[in-house]
Amino acid sequence: LCVLSTPKKAKNDIGDIFSSGKQEARQNMASLANTKKCPGGHRVNPMRTSHAGFYCDLCKIKNLPKGTWMFGCRTCDWDACRKCMASYDPKKA
Repeated sequence: LCVLSTPKKAKNDIGDIFSSGKQEARQNMASLANTKKCPGGHRVNPMRTSHAGFYCDLCKIKNLPKGTWMFGCRTCDWDACRKCMASYDPKKA
């Protein structure tokens, strides 16, 4: 007997924003990416973590699971989870 189970979604995961029915999530991610910058003033890019172990530089949560939606700046090696980026104000950092 083969039983298939649905994988659990990662904490801080908004699901697959590129599937149909996720237009609002896509717009939210794009809006955050277009309006927010890292502490160094660079544009941030939305990304889905390629492996477990990422770290949010704002809330300090460690070891985020693979597939977590985050925003990152590769120039500064700076990453923020979606929840933190929504309320992040670089002027107050």
